[in-house]
Amino acid sequence: MTSSQQEILNLTMATANTRNIKQISHVRDIVLNGRISPEVQSRLVKDILKFLLYHRDQIPLPYDQLKYYFEKQENIKKGSEASKLSQLLDAVQDFCDNLDVIFSQSVSVESLWILIGPTVATPKEVFQIHFSNHSSSEPLSTIPSTKLCSRLLHKSLVTYNALIDTNPPPITSLHILFQGQRSSNIQWFKPKHSFKVPKRGQSFTFHILSYKELSMVEEASNMAKEKDPQLHQREDFNRIGNNTSDYNREDDLIWYAAPKAIKGVRDTVLCIPKQGETWVQ
Repeated sequence: MTSSQQEILNLTMATANTRNIKQISHVRDIVLNGRISPEVQSRLVKDILKFLLYHRDQIPLPYDQLKYYFEKQENIKKGSEASKLSQLLDAVQDFCDNLDVIFSQSVSVESLWILIGPTVATPKEVFQIHFSNHSSSEPLSTIPSTKLCSRLLHKSLVTYNALIDTNPPPITSLHILFQGQRSSNIQWFKPKHSFKVPKRGQSFTFHILSYKELSMVEEASNMAKEKDPQLHQREDFNRIGNNTSDYNREDDLIWYAAPKAIKGVRDTVLCIPKQGETWVQ
């Protein structure tokens, strides 16, 4: 057994033994053909955030369309509702810009969480994004294009029945946190030492893997099930590391949080084009 397989096996067994989890958990593997570069990782996180904003009814239009119409309609940029929409767009842009900085600095992001709810302690929904770095030794020629990865991600999201069948929460806030090393030179995101993994609300986990990593995960899962025949019957079993804060891969991992929440908005100010009209990005 290789060291990577042993690490995945250890994480698998630790997850299976996690008790007293009251969440309803769902897991989705998003499998990409090749090595997942930092640029691709950053793009996928941003795509997931924008998808969730619209799919979970926190904005009235898909994000890119919302931004386009808001910037185009200069006459609406007054009033409290327009101000809220402007703040949302600014908050998302700030996050995206600083996320690019994090990945460009080669900061090891173990997992990134998007919590939808009033506070980080009382989320209605929890979305975990896990990246695995076991394929980092693969040659650069195996890195798929960012656009291709984005299309594969979107296809996986729109066909995710567990998410489709779950009613979205009312207008609320999105809180974003990630796990990184304590020694990382991170500026915009703030350390969140008091954060505890929430044990309430719906939980959705996205494992972003390459085909090579998926085969390693499946082999580790089979090994774990051989050691514990009841493993596959547990609802709290995720294959690589749900609730990673309970057994951090390294002792110096801490949580970092975006400095402000992204607050959802209703559409009360935009003039939406009539059916049949198109928008140009």
